[in-house]
Amino acid sequence: MKNLIIAVAVLALFAGMATARGPQEADRVLYDGQKTRGDVVWYDDMETGAPGWTTGDDSAQPIYWHIDSYMAYSGNSWWCGDLSITADGGYGNSWTQYLTSPYISWAGYSYPVVTYAFRNDSEPAYDFSYVEAESMGAFIPLNRGYDGVIPWGTAGYYLGNKDQPAKIRFTFISDAAWSDADGLYLSVGGAFAVDDVLVMDYTTGTTLFFDDADANVNLIPSVPGASGNYWAVMSNNCKAYSNSHYWGCTFPDTTAVPANLNCWVASPLIDISNYACVQGCTLYFVNQMFMSGAYGGSWQEWGTADGGANWTRTGWWYGHQCQFGSGPYGPCDQFLTTMPLVYPGNPYNGTLVGMKIVMLTDGLGNGCDQAACPLGYCSSGMNFDDTWIEVTECPNPVEDSSWGKIKSMYR
Repeated sequence: MKNLIIAVAVLALFAGMATARGPQEADRVLYDGQKTRGDVVWYDDMETGAPGWTTGDDSAQPIYWHIDSYMAYSGNSWWCGDLSITADGGYGNSWTQYLTSPYISWAGYSYPVVTYAFRNDSEPAYDFSYVEAESMGAFIPLNRGYDGVIPWGTAGYYLGNKDQPAKIRFTFISDAAWSDADGLYLSVGGAFAVDDVLVMDYTTGTTLFFDDADANVNLIPSVPGASGNYWAVMSNNCKAYSNSHYWGCTFPDTTAVPANLNCWVASPLIDISNYACVQGCTLYFVNQMFMSGAYGGSWQEWGTADGGANWTRTGWWYGHQCQFGSGPYGPCDQFLTTMPLVYPGNPYNGTLVGMKIVMLTDGLGNGCDQAACPLGYCSSGMNFDDTWIEVTECPNPVEDSSWGKIKSMYR
C-alpha cells in the first residue's frame, strides 16, 4: 500500500510528466477567488445541476489469470500476465485478479497445510501478490504480499487456525501507475504465477486438493464485478467552494470511496473556434484532497483539444491536505488547480476543448480522513467545485511590431 502524501502542485504540462509520486510546490495554491489570466470562455459553479457534464464507469476488466507454458514451473502453470502487453510478458495498471479454489474441508485431519510453487515480478512496494484463505466468510492473507522480482520457488502455510471448509485464493493487485502497460515498470513475465497447488494433511500425507495446471485443473479465475460510478453533484458547505454544491466521488454518506474504482466525470466540450489563433487554453478548478496516507487511491486529469477524439493525461495525483507536513491546511481549505488544454505539443485544431477527471482506487478503497482532520469533517476522495476555462490568443505580429511602434508615438 502506498504511503500517500499530498501533491500540492500545478499539473504536468506534458504527457511524459504525468505521474507525481511525491510532494511538489508550484501553482496549486489556496484559492482566493482571483482569476482572469485570459478570456474566461466558460464557467460552472455546479449550482444549476452541472449541465453538459457526463460520467462513466470503466472499472470492468478482463480475466488475466490463465494456464500457460510460458516461463512455467513444470509443464503448464497458472499465470496472471499477458504477452500482448510486452514481448516478454507483463501486466497492467489497476488490476485486481483472483484465482480461487472450491471449498476444501479438512474435517478429521489434524495438520492441514497448503503448499505451492510461485514466481513474481511486480513494482516493489506498490503492486502485490497475495495468498489468502477464507476464514469466517472473509479472505485472510497468509503472506505479507509478494512484490519485486522473485524467481520460481515454493512456500507453504498452516491452515488449521482458519475456519473450514475454506477456499484458497491467489490475488494480484496493481495500483494505478507504473506497470508494463505504461512502460514505467518493465517486468519479465510479470506479474504473478503459481503451480502445483496442494492442500494436504501433513500428518498423514492425505491430499485434500491439488492443481498442477496440467492433468489436474481445479482453480477458478475471476475478477471483481464492475465497481460502479459514484461521481455525483453533492451538497456540503465544507467541501463546496461556492454556495453548497460540488462534484464528489464517494459512497452516498460521503465517508468512503469504494474499492476498485475507475470512474470518470467529464466537462462539456467548449467551442472556442471564434478565436482565430489560440496560444494557450487553461482549465481551472477548485478542489479538496482527502486521500489518507493509510489508504490507496489517486485521481487522473485528462484534457482534449480536438473535441474528444484524443485525450492527453495532464496530471496524476494523490494526497491528503490534513496530513500535508508543511501545512497548515485544514479539512475545508480549497486549492486552485491549473490544467492545460492547449500548449506547445498539444495544439488547438479549431474544434472543442474539455477536461476529464478519473477516480482510481485499489482493492481496499479509500477510507475516511477522521484520524487526521478535526471531528465532524470526515470525508474521502477528491472533490472539486468552481471550474472555468481561460483562453489566451496568439500575439498579432503586425500589432506587436510596426503598428505597435507607430501607435506608441501618438499616445
